[in-house]
Amino acid sequence: MIELFGPLSAIFPVLITTALAGVLIVSNWRNGIVLQVFPSSAWLVFMAVPFLMNSGGIKPVVAFEQAVGISMITAALLIGDYFGAQRFKNTVQSPVKGDLNDKIWAGAALLALLAVIYFPIYHLAHVGSIPFLAQFWDRSGLEAANSREEFNKLLQVPLIYKFVFNWVTMIFGPIITIYVFPKAKQSWAWRICLGLVVCWIAGYAVLSTARAPFVMFLVFSATASVIYWSSIWKKMARLAVMAFLLVTLSAGIIRSVELVRYQNSEGIKDYYYSILMKRIPSQHPLMGLTLGDVARLMGDSRILNLPFLNTITYRAFLVPSEVSSHWYAFYPDLSNGWRTSSEVVGIRDEKIPHAANRVGRWSYYERFPKFYLDSVSAYASIDADAYSFGGLWVTFIAAVSLLMIRIIAGIYALPSRISAVSALVIVQIGLLVMSASLQAILIAQGMFILLATLLFALSAEILMAARPKII
Repeated sequence: MIELFGPLSAIFPVLITTALAGVLIVSNWRNGIVLQVFPSSAWLVFMAVPFLMNSGGIKPVVAFEQAVGISMITAALLIGDYFGAQRFKNTVQSPVKGDLNDKIWAGAALLALLAVIYFPIYHLAHVGSIPFLAQFWDRSGLEAANSREEFNKLLQVPLIYKFVFNWVTMIFGPIITIYVFPKAKQSWAWRICLGLVVCWIAGYAVLSTARAPFVMFLVFSATASVIYWSSIWKKMARLAVMAFLLVTLSAGIIRSVELVRYQNSEGIKDYYYSILMKRIPSQHPLMGLTLGDVARLMGDSRILNLPFLNTITYRAFLVPSEVSSHWYAFYPDLSNGWRTSSEVVGIRDEKIPHAANRVGRWSYYERFPKFYLDSVSAYASIDADAYSFGGLWVTFIAAVSLLMIRIIAGIYALPSRISAVSALVIVQIGLLVMSASLQAILIAQGMFILLATLLFALSAEILMAARPKII
């Protein structure tokens, strides 16, 4: 048997912070303020609520630790989003202006363009096979899966290059958009240039066959250019984001209820379920049965007979919370201690696999070898990754750091090119905190570049304000 919710004593921290964040989100959505509360909105839809729905299958001692960690991040996003929303409300909204020096933006866009051209070519020159092409001749799917792993994670290039590959779609492409988009509205030549860049980066993202790079590029490019949209397009974009979050939340809840019903009626009689449960006490003593496990045990059968919604609810609603619960269960008892502080900056003994691979092999490959390769990596949410370094006090440090980043991003509410950079940071927080560590968001995903730009602009404004005025 599996319950929909865990015991109240284990989940009450998430219930309280989710309710408070819900009030903030609803009040701002009613006023048309979506971007400034997007991090809280996404975190609730993709982490907090899924945890509550999934908590019945998690061991109570693990569920409580995870609940406290999730609540810390919820509180940080709640405070940061409140600050950003208030700044937005108190800022006089005027037409978009060109802030900083246009030559600085032109130089930044040129450097970004060079990076966008060079790094994909370098990448493709070092891969053994391209996943997009491999899928056409590989009927088993195994070669294509290996090709996808080697295309990025297992690619034999210096680590910095792997980071830059992410920056192409999430940082450099949007920076070009910030500079080119307003010019493209006035000239066909600039429109052609923008179209070529978009096609180049989109094609590069598609070659991996992974959906995330392509989707991220589209989302971040749209975010970078939204300040130049007409009011009706901005309104449609806000409604689209709200609708997507509400549909995902509703579908996720419905799927969770039906998975519980299925498991308690038909799934409990399944042969593979009995084998799995026999292994858990000896091999996985702190692991329960999650809703994601139920979905895997079902095989090809579907409860919601809608492939798109099944994919969304599984990958976006069920998996992030489930993966993080495995981290809370794995550290420190089953991992022989906490992770070392050197791993924060990516330094570890080469004989020891990456933490995400260790957790992935323990929680997925060992239990579902037909579905996963031994190179599987289960990347944790920001709270769970921090927890693996020393417990909840490290998670608290990560939450405070996240709050500081969110406040920096909330300083610029006036429509400008700097506010476009701020919007990129806000959206990056909302999309990544449920599946990436703080250090991965800052370095591997390139947020430090955006933060440096915001701090540079802020410093320039302070210096300009401090200059004595000539009478």
